[in-house]
Amino acid sequence: MDTSKKKYSLNDILLILWKNIIIILVLAIAFSAFFGIVAKKRQHVTYTATRNIMITHSLNTRRSNSEINSDLTMIPTYAELIQDRPVINETYSLLTKNQKKTVTRDDLVEAVKTDTKPQSLIISIKATTDNKDKSILIANTAATAAKNVIPKVQPGSGNIYLYPKATSKNVSVENHSKVKKYVILGAALGALLGMVIAFIITNLKHLV
Repeated sequence: MDTSKKKYSLNDILLILWKNIIIILVLAIAFSAFFGIVAKKRQHVTYTATRNIMITHSLNTRRSNSEINSDLTMIPTYAELIQDRPVINETYSLLTKNQKKTVTRDDLVEAVKTDTKPQSLIISIKATTDNKDKSILIANTAATAAKNVIPKVQPGSGNIYLYPKATSKNVSVENHSKVKKYVILGAALGALLGMVIAFIITNLKHLV
């Protein structure tokens, strides 16, 4: 029988289209589900602990205003110093032997960041890692290290007041998830593969 001369009714064409659409949808759903599962297993959660320090001055001296203004100017420098080697090394030296087994100098360099606000003598010391307890440890230890190092580097700085220690109650959690992106990508790839398979099946059954 010469299939090339076969005539198709509207119902035949619609049936072929529906079958192709089903193939495309099934593969799109299957791939999106698979990619979603993979993304959930690979999602990354980080924990950020914060401890503030403040440069304080005695208001009973004639030089208090000039000292405050001087430290306001130096705050960005202090913030950079906290992220630099002098404070990082001091932070590492304050850790116990057991703590050093899980926290390296490179961990400190990567974890410790600072945040400041204009016309403020407060510096926020933040530590971000993939472990809550580790972030808390680093933030608190880095604050103590900053208190030790800043006066040595800048003898004219004011006194450094440490705010209460970071605890598990004030740790911020961020989920770096790409599930949605992976689901969309999976659906697109599944749909594309479905179209290719549907095209091949249609050609083999009806056009060849």
